[in-house]
Amino acid sequence: MALRELFRLMATMEIGEFVPWLSWISRVNGFYGRVEKVREELDEFLEMVVEEHLSRGLESGDGNKNNENFVDILLKDSSIDRDGIKGILLEYLDSRRDRRERENRGRKRVASEIPRDRGVILPVFIREEETALLLEEIDSCCLSETAVDLSQLFDLHSNNVICRAAFGRRFVGRRFAVVLRELFRLMATVEIGEFVPWLSWISRVNGFNWRVEKVREEGDEILEMVVEEHISRGLEGSDAVDENKEFFLDILLKASIDRDGIKAILLDMLAGGTDTTSSTLEWAMTELIRHPTVMMNLQTEVRGIVKDRKIITDEDLGEMQYLKAVIKETLRLHAPAPLLGRVAREDVTVMGYEIPANMMVITNVWAIGRDPASWEEPHKFHPERFLNSSLDFKGLDFRFSPFGHGRRGCPGIALAIASVEVVLANLVHKFEWKLPMGAKCEDLDVMEQPGVDIHRKNPLLVVPTLIGT
Repeated sequence: MALRELFRLMATMEIGEFVPWLSWISRVNGFYGRVEKVREELDEFLEMVVEEHLSRGLESGDGNKNNENFVDILLKDSSIDRDGIKGILLEYLDSRRDRRERENRGRKRVASEIPRDRGVILPVFIREEETALLLEEIDSCCLSETAVDLSQLFDLHSNNVICRAAFGRRFVGRRFAVVLRELFRLMATVEIGEFVPWLSWISRVNGFNWRVEKVREEGDEILEMVVEEHISRGLEGSDAVDENKEFFLDILLKASIDRDGIKAILLDMLAGGTDTTSSTLEWAMTELIRHPTVMMNLQTEVRGIVKDRKIITDEDLGEMQYLKAVIKETLRLHAPAPLLGRVAREDVTVMGYEIPANMMVITNVWAIGRDPASWEEPHKFHPERFLNSSLDFKGLDFRFSPFGHGRRGCPGIALAIASVEVVLANLVHKFEWKLPMGAKCEDLDVMEQPGVDIHRKNPLLVVPTLIGT
C-alpha cells in the first residue's frame, strides 16, 4: 500500500513546484503530511528487510554464493551506505517500471518478427474485400439517388480493416466504435485536477471520473472477449473470418507479454488505425467536393490509368502521382493528430527557451501546416504544390510531419496511406458526387470537431451517381 501511495504522490502535480509562493497549499491540503507518512513507512519497511537479511546471513554463515542475491551484492559494496541501499531497493521494488520493461521487451520481439513491408502486404486481401463492401453500400444508394453518410461509412470501413488485420474478424455493430470515440473525447478533455490537484474533486462531482471508468471497463471487456475468442478459435480449429492466416494478435500471443500488455497494444493499434484513417478519408472527400477542378484532375488521372478495369491494383496506385499529392495536401490542412506531445528526456534549450527534463512539449502540427512562412497560400487546397516535391510523410522535413517524426513517429504510416489510396481511387473512379438538395459545392462547410483526431463537426452527406448510368 505504501508503494502505491508513493506512486500516486509522484504522479501528483504539486502547484508549489511551479508557483513557489503557493507552496503553502501543499501544507494546508495535507500533501506534505502524506509524503512524510509514506517516507516513514517505506523507510521502516526497508530497514526491516536489510536487518533481517543481515541477521540471516550471520546465522547461516555458509558463504554459499549460489544463494547470493541482489541484497547480498549491495551489502558487500562498502561504497554504499545504509540509506543508499534502501534507495536502490526502492527502485528495485518499483513493479510498474519492471512491468514496462517486460512490455518493452515484448514489443521489441513483436517488431523483430514483423518484416518492414509486412504491415502493408498482410492486409492486401482485407483492404480489397472491405473496399468492395464499401463500394457496394454506396452503389445501393445510386438508383434511389439518396444521400449517403460518408463519415459513418468511413468509420465502419476503417474499423473493419484494422480489426481484421489485428485479429481476423470484423466487428458487427458500432459498440466498439462508440467506445473508441468516447475515449478520444475524454483524452481531449482538460481535467482541472491534472493542473491543480486540490481541485481534482471536481472530476468526481461532474462525472468525468465515472465516464473514464465506464470506458475503461467497456474497452477492457471487449478486448478480453477478442483475445479469449481468438485463443478458443485456435484451440478448436474452427473456421475464422480469415482462416489459415496469421494476424497481429497471433504474434502478440507468442511474445512474452502478459494479458494486460496485449490488450494495451491492441488498443494502441485500434485507436491509432481507425479514427485517423477515417478522418483523412472524410477530409479528402470534403476538399475534393469543394474543389471541382481538383476532383476532375484526379478523376482524369485515375480513369486514365485504370481504364475499364474493375479492380485497382497496387501497381496502378503507384502510378497515381496526383492522388498522392491530394492526400498530402489533405494531411497538410487536416492532420489526423493536430497536436503531438513529447516528454523531454533531459534539460534542453530550444530557441532561447529552457525546457527542463520531464516537461511535456506539444507540437502544433495543425498550425505548422498553415504557416505562411512555410507555405504559399497556406489556406488554399492546392495539391499541385506537392507534385515534383521531395516532401514525404516520414517526418524528415518539419514543415510536413502529419504522422510525427523520429523514433516516436507513427509505425503504421504505410498501412494508413495504402488504405486511404485504395478507397479514394475507387470512389473517384466509379462515382460522380454532388451535394444533396442542389447545394453548391463551395457551400460545403469545413467546421471541425475538436478532439484527439479532428473530424468534421457535421457528417459528410453526399449523393453518389454511378459512372455510365
